[in-house]
Amino acid sequence: MPKKSKVNKLARMSDEERARYLQHRADIEEEARRRKRELIARFIKGMMTSFNFLVERKNRLLDSLMRAIEDSDDQHRRAFQAHTETLSYFLNIGSQRLDKLQMGYEFQKNNFLEYWDKEELDITDGQDRSDFKLTLIKYIQERDFQTFKKKRDIQKATEKNDARLEVSKTTGGK
Repeated sequence: MPKKSKVNKLARMSDEERARYLQHRADIEEEARRRKRELIARFIKGMMTSFNFLVERKNRLLDSLMRAIEDSDDQHRRAFQAHTETLSYFLNIGSQRLDKLQMGYEFQKNNFLEYWDKEELDITDGQDRSDFKLTLIKYIQERDFQTFKKKRDIQKATEKNDARLEVSKTTGGK
């Protein structure tokens, strides 16, 4: 319905009024378009400002996170280096202790082997000396027995001869 009234309104106007009215309407529409463009421009400008603000904020956050990662990486690197140095230190101490134990073991083993060889040599020498002594004792006993046997044989022979002489003296000289 409103259109009919406008149409009627335009029909009732003179050409000059109609031209002014249409010009006025065109000016109003132009003003509305300009305001709309301005509103859109302000909206886009506001959105761009907001977007730029958010981008800058995100960039600052990313920069902050990158610095934090770099700091964390540096801390991790230092901690790893300290850990590696500590492990190296303890491994070095362990290696020194192992070398010391190895040297102690070798020293004890060599002493034990020397003692063992010396004791074995002493036992072997003692056995050889004991064998020699037994052989010597056996030889001396054999010699003493032979000497005793000769003395006894001589004594028996002497007693026999003495008995014969006595028998011959008692019987006589005849």
